Amino acid sequence: MRVIILLSLLYFISPALSQNPKWLSWRAQTKINAGAYQDAAVLYHRALAVDSAHYKSNLELGKVFLYEFELFDSSEFYIARAMRHPLADQDYGDHYARALQLNENPSLAIMHYKLYQGYVINLKNNEALLALADEHIKTCENAIVGIEAQHKVTT
Repeated sequence: MRVIILLSLLYFISPALSQNPKWLSWRAQTKINAGAYQDAAVLYHRALAVDSAHYKSNLELGKVFLYEFELFDSSEFYIARAMRHPLADQDYGDHYARALQLNENPSLAIMHYKLYQGYVINLKNNEALLALADEHIKTCENAIVGIEAQHKVTT
């Protein structure tokens, strides 16, 4: 009798779990840990089909697009969507700035790196994060100089 009750509960609960963005996001994270980035992206998309504003799914899908698939415009889109979430913390800052930088938008990336530095300065053991942000800012500044030089040559 207990087995029948248990099986009937699993039958009704399983479809509900498969549509829960938190559950799908957790499953996607296990896929990332296993190196199955394509499967993780599919699961994050399924979570976003249920709740397009789900913070973790937007942020993590943006990071997968940024670091694994190198689709910078898609990464920028999903991380920007995560930024608009009311419960968003500053964890996205570095990732969004990096997406802007790699999507050839260095001046906006500098602004976001500086915002990220303002957040990181209040953290303990922040020296490495601040140094990395400084390095990225210098790279963006060099990119701006290169873009300006390219425009002078073509005109």
